[in-house]
Amino acid sequence: MRLAPRLAEARFGDRQRITAKLLVVTDGTTNRRRIDRMDAVMGTAYPSRGAGVRAWLSDPRGPLAGVLFLAGAADRLSKSRRRVRSGAA
Repeated sequence: MRLAPRLAEARFGDRQRITAKLLVVTDGTTNRRRIDRMDAVMGTAYPSRGAGVRAWLSDPRGPLAGVLFLAGAADRLSKSRRRVRSGAA
């Protein structure tokens, strides 16, 4: 968060006015349970969730710190990662 504005300016040549801290996690029971189990820390570091994050993404005004659970991401990852074995078994 501290370095993001300077890195964006150096890389893209554009000074950003808004910086967000967003943790994107594949949606699933295990990931939700893990985030919930660490709520004392996660709730402080990433207070926005769900609809609040989606609303900010559609109209980013001001800073944001939140968690977004992305449905279907695990399916896309598992389909794109295929193990290829070479040679005879």
